[in-house]
Amino acid sequence: MDKLEIGERVRVHRCEDEAGDPLLLGGAAGTVVRLRRADDGAWVRLDARQTPLAHPFPEGDARGSDVLTCPAWCSPERAP
Repeated sequence: MDKLEIGERVRVHRCEDEAGDPLLLGGAAGTVVRLRRADDGAWVRLDARQTPLAHPFPEGDARGSDVLTCPAWCSPERAP
């Protein structure tokens, strides 16, 4: 993908872990909720929480299923 947009449904194949290193997610579905202007990255709220290493916020937090990713690590979600 070239760019992520707020509200866009995507499949996240990789995200950054707590140390900022890439972490494989295998195509987890989610919605873009916030953009990062500095590097074209975005916060994506996944439909289901993945490995704890992927999520910088605790499970009980409203942002508990959010991950940080970039367009190169995502693909558009296709309708079934």
